[in-house]
Amino acid sequence: MEKSTSTIPTDHAEMIHDVKPDYYNKHVASCSSDRKIKIFESKDNKFEKIAELLGHKGPVWQLSWANPKFGTYLASCSYDRKIIIWRQQARQWTPVYTYEGHELSVNSVEFAPQEVGLVLAAGSSDGFISLHILRPDGKWESRKEKAHSRGVNAVSWSPVVPGTISSSSSSRVRLASAGCDNFVRTWRFDESTLAVTREDELAHGDWVRDVAWAPNIASPNYVLATGTQDGKVLVWSQNINAGAKWNQKTVPKETNETVWRVSWSITGSILAVSSGEGTVTLWS
Repeated sequence: MEKSTSTIPTDHAEMIHDVKPDYYNKHVASCSSDRKIKIFESKDNKFEKIAELLGHKGPVWQLSWANPKFGTYLASCSYDRKIIIWRQQARQWTPVYTYEGHELSVNSVEFAPQEVGLVLAAGSSDGFISLHILRPDGKWESRKEKAHSRGVNAVSWSPVVPGTISSSSSSRVRLASAGCDNFVRTWRFDESTLAVTREDELAHGDWVRDVAWAPNIASPNYVLATGTQDGKVLVWSQNINAGAKWNQKTVPKETNETVWRVSWSITGSILAVSSGEGTVTLWS
């Protein structure tokens, strides 16, 4: 099998915290403690910088691309307590929405599945999650919900399970939040009101640094992966039927270094785990 490797010279002046490809893997965005976001475009197996986005006044922690059916949108969050949603039109990037309702660092952002609209979730060190939606009239609407007694480190949307979305209800769309209170909480989301209703609480032995729903390819189960401060990686599964119990498995790991990120492959068959010792491990 032929391999293709590309190196992106980002020229960030400080630590890079996130790198995200877009839906088509044509563009890559990076963010850093230098307060900058950079956009790169793939051309002839090379990446060229096409934009540098300036708007944050602190380290930029995470990025999220929206589904391209809505246009080219990129969300960013920062230590400066801001969420910024950027849009590209005619190859020009501009901030189209800025939210400053959190009281502490905003640590995580993720756009929802395209079936529920242009919706963004965010988690903050103030213990709140916030929801943001672009309404048909072109205006953004937001709502904040207390999620954890201590800070929120990560948020993740569940996949849309076929047959659970109708024109009148999205009650089967779920959000997970990971907190410094040692819990992951799952929430039902209704885009008509931006309301989230708390469902389940998954206990851990230390801060939960990341959470990620696995893609659902005709599976009868929801699957979550979580990574913790004390180096644990847990995989949780729950039958799609409402009220089912969560089952937990521990992924064997050679060290107890902090787990910073967990991420699933597009089919949900491979789990990538990045840890404090500077390694990325793949599990299937």
